[in-house]
Amino acid sequence: MAAFESHLGKYTNTARLFKLVSGMSEEKQFILLKTLLSHNVANYLFQLIIEMSEDQQTQLLEQMTQMSHNVLPANTISLDDYESSMRENPRKPCLVKVIGVVQDQTFKSYIVDISTVGVFIETSNNYAVGQSIKLTFALPGQKGPMKLAGKIAWMGLQGIGVKFANLTDNHKKIIRDFINKR
Repeated sequence: MAAFESHLGKYTNTARLFKLVSGMSEEKQFILLKTLLSHNVANYLFQLIIEMSEDQQTQLLEQMTQMSHNVLPANTISLDDYESSMRENPRKPCLVKVIGVVQDQTFKSYIVDISTVGVFIETSNNYAVGQSIKLTFALPGQKGPMKLAGKIAWMGLQGIGVKFANLTDNHKKIIRDFINKR
């Protein structure tokens, strides 16, 4: 077995690391990511930009140019608005499987953060701001999936921000409990 593992070399380490990271809570995964990036956030962003398609780079360049002139595109949210919403409605980083339906088209993805007001979903699909969306997902520890309706509040390069519509008190409690859980 040891000879086989030494033959695999870095792939053995990669598999072990993958197993360890997969076993961590989402919160610990985000802490690990922050630790790994330390003060190299710009380098990490540059790497992500390099990996983007030319169309994505062009779109990002247009958005950043507008931001530098204090004019935000209609489908983005300002940092001040984002920070304000963070204070009013705490968000929790997570990695939760979600099934979304927009205009009878179904997609599978991940919720990467959640609040009692909405979620951010990682997707490369293009949707229009204001479109209705139906979401089905289960938070960790929840017995069954929640089926929630919402509207696409904003669109970015990495995904969509969804604002919940008609959230019941029970759903708010489930989400609030998840956010407050350490």
